[in-house]
Amino acid sequence: MTSLLLAASLAIAAQATAQAEEVDARALLDRAEALYNGYGIEADHRRAAALVKQAAATGDPLANLRLATRQFYRRVAYEQDPSKAAVIAREHFPAALKLASAGDKDAQQLIGEILVSGIGRKENGEEGRRWLERAAAAGHVDAMHTLGWILVSGTSVAADVKLGRQWLEKAEKAGDCGASYDLGERFITGSGLPRDPERGRQSFERTVQCRYPSGMSRYGWLLLSGEAGKTDVERGLQLLEGANELGEGSAGFNLGYAYRHGIGVAQDAAKALGWYEKSAMLEYPRALHALGWLLLSGEAGRTDVQRGLRLLERASKRGVDTASYDLGHAYRTGVGVAQDHAKALHWYREAASLDHAASLNSLGWMAENGMGQPRNVELAARLYVDAIVLGDLSAATNFPKLWRSEKGLAAIERQHARLKRLADDGSLHAQRMLANSYFDGFLWVPDKNELGVKYGRLAAEAGDPWGMWVLGRAYDEGKGIAQDTKKAVEWLSKGAELDNPGCQLRLGYLSMVGKGLPKDLVAGLDWMRRAARQEWLPAVKYLAETLEEGRFGVDRDPEEALEWYKIAAAQGDREAIGRVRMAELEAQR
Repeated sequence: MTSLLLAASLAIAAQATAQAEEVDARALLDRAEALYNGYGIEADHRRAAALVKQAAATGDPLANLRLATRQFYRRVAYEQDPSKAAVIAREHFPAALKLASAGDKDAQQLIGEILVSGIGRKENGEEGRRWLERAAAAGHVDAMHTLGWILVSGTSVAADVKLGRQWLEKAEKAGDCGASYDLGERFITGSGLPRDPERGRQSFERTVQCRYPSGMSRYGWLLLSGEAGKTDVERGLQLLEGANELGEGSAGFNLGYAYRHGIGVAQDAAKALGWYEKSAMLEYPRALHALGWLLLSGEAGRTDVQRGLRLLERASKRGVDTASYDLGHAYRTGVGVAQDHAKALHWYREAASLDHAASLNSLGWMAENGMGQPRNVELAARLYVDAIVLGDLSAATNFPKLWRSEKGLAAIERQHARLKRLADDGSLHAQRMLANSYFDGFLWVPDKNELGVKYGRLAAEAGDPWGMWVLGRAYDEGKGIAQDTKKAVEWLSKGAELDNPGCQLRLGYLSMVGKGLPKDLVAGLDWMRRAARQEWLPAVKYLAETLEEGRFGVDRDPEEALEWYKIAAAQGDREAIGRVRMAELEAQR
């Protein structure tokens, strides 16, 4: 009898402990969300992340789903790990779904976000939208924000800009600083909402009031560079420095970039290195890359080859394709290290696996010339085609001699057949490659524009931003489909939301000429700079030429143009290399 009483007492105690842990986990999560979004208090992303991880450690399904969404997108104070996020989401989704079905609005918001984003399961935008609407109608502020975001951007659901804006503004009014960030960004850039810099600055000011790190960093950069419709260098620097102290890695990177290229401030290599160091300490991937290359090459007056290599490798592991490319370039050409063609091939292949065009071109060149491998003209031709398709114009200069050869023609035909087979089987990568090939005429077959539109639409509707780029251009130019400027802007805006440089560059052009968008030179330059800052070669060169020549009526700026030419030259572009050398010779006279 005593043992039965003891067992019963232990069971009751265990149940009470479990209930206490559940209550504690939810309280921790509520506190974390308030700190993360700035609900009535000063935002603190690092403290918020610590509380989410603490709550998740108790096994709470909602805390674990929140952890998964933040790791998936690499929010501030979280390591990006999409694979781990998917595992976590799959494990805890069923329990959270039961809570959502029982009316828990926190669970409803998280289920909606998981379904919209496709984390750990097949994306289902419409079902995700229904869960978000239930939570938003019950007053869940983060659900209002997420719902507004997907409706304005058309992410996973049909776009409804008017309704999306209403939900975003409701979330902002309720004190969601993340919603203020999204509204500020959209009004400044004209992405999804009519461009209104004054209204955008008002929303960004709200992010400053609650010390929301991402908002402070972005607004600081906009004020420093003049992209917010006004320039305030002193305040821009202040906001960026403050955001860096709060753990926002992009802030230190932006400061380093500004001092490296003389944007808003005088060029200062030492300060650039210092800020890249601070950002790299926060494991910001682009800072790891920038600092690594500068230390490896010695371009900023300081050389540390071994540390430079380690930083570039860390950046590569975090998905920075240009870091892998730079490692390949260093080993191929002997920049800072002994030439090693085997290592060059390894790193170029790492970047090429992420569709990095310049790396595909370099791999083609090495295959054609038998560097680190037996000479293989067929492989070279295939790689050159892939590089051209992804926008590497320098690959086109390597290609003609292969195009005229029998082996080159045979390689192209086999590549075409292979891609077609994969695309028809549902390969997103193959659909993207074929869309670009057919649309730009890199595969010489009948009806290429119509086929480009077909595969571009398949890729775009599956969420691929390069497919959106092709489809947007098709609608803009009326190639392979009836011209529809409104749909062109719609698809390009979706791709730009996903940070696709091709979409951003085309939106910049449309803003410059006033086609489908109000004619706005400032907005056009903003979009072009966003594309170029991703170091996508066509965008870098187009921006450099626009600033050098004063295209579309913009003010000529040879100094800024030269900085962009230097970035293009670093990628091996022959024309840009020539421009930089000419500038150096003129400076010596």
